[in-house]
Amino acid sequence: MLITYHDAQGVLRRLLADCTRHGWTVTALAADASGPPGDLGDLATSARSPQSGQVSVAVTLAGRDVHRAAHTLGAVDGVTAVDQLPVDDEQE
Repeated sequence: MLITYHDAQGVLRRLLADCTRHGWTVTALAADASGPPGDLGDLATSARSPQSGQVSVAVTLAGRDVHRAAHTLGAVDGVTAVDQLPVDDEQE
């Protein structure tokens, strides 16, 4: 999922704490475009909006009831959007 949030407000820390609290494991986290075009890092930085002070990270989670993660993490203070990313068939 792609999570967009207000930068420099501790939002990422709160997101990770909520994941831990719900028993979800972060299996991938991408916040830069250091990988090949089209990977999660590219998706994350393409959503960065310096003018608005918002950044995005692409997160892959695993765990019980992980289908609730988008709703749960979208409610974290400072999060402005949560979008589902396409599933990579090679990772299934």
